Amino acid sequence: MMLHNYGPDAWSGSVNVEMDHSKTVGEIYRILHRLQLDIMHNYHVTMVFGVYAVDNDHEEVRVLRQQISSFVKSHEHVKSYHAVFLCHETKEIYTDFIVDYQLQDWDGLHREFTEYMKGLYPEYQTELTIETEYV
Repeated sequence: MMLHNYGPDAWSGSVNVEMDHSKTVGEIYRILHRLQLDIMHNYHVTMVFGVYAVDNDHEEVRVLRQQISSFVKSHEHVKSYHAVFLCHETKEIYTDFIVDYQLQDWDGLHREFTEYMKGLYPEYQTELTIETEYV
């Protein structure tokens, strides 16, 4: 989550949320719109949401998450990951890493992870987004 202050009582923020991949846009809209209104009324923050589809229904996706988790746990500067999505139609795997400020070689991490994934899923393209931990 990121919050920005633009003066007295002028806050805006953004946060990424993971939602079940089987929910419709209408279902997600109702949930997030209710949250936006609650946050605005209770905290006076205008909030924007990024949405990631999460599939916990299929064994192959649970295995993929475990494989990504193993990689993350073996890299001290990678603090967490999210936004895991396996798309069979386009043969793509998506995920985001959160890294600390001590990571010096972002390109090296990206290269190492995509090579790791290519070894596990040779027919898939891996799309990795690396973000900084804001704490």
